[in-house]
Amino acid sequence: MIPKTLLNKDLSTLLNACDVFKKGDFEFSGHFKTNAQVLYDDNSIGYQTTLLILKEDGNQLRLRDTITEIASSQNYQIIQIADESKVLNRLVLKETYSNPIPMPNNEIL
Repeated sequence: MIPKTLLNKDLSTLLNACDVFKKGDFEFSGHFKTNAQVLYDDNSIGYQTTLLILKEDGNQLRLRDTITEIASSQNYQIIQIADESKVLNRLVLKETYSNPIPMPNNEIL
């Protein structure tokens, strides 16, 4: 069996090459997927935006926190946190908009 510390270090190295997010001054990396397939309890299938992160990074995040993808400056709200394994958390995200999007006829989206 692989020791948890070694597994955590290996996964940390892999996730550092992935997308970078921040919440305030706290920056963390994770595997970001916009159309992750989700299987619900009633066997229906849906699609969600998810982020796979280390559990130690997940300990600093809470439901309804807003995180920002650094590359695109896009904000996401955390709507679910699930344990993926002993060292990984999966965040289910909802895209949020900080400013209303103006439409050509002065309507707000």
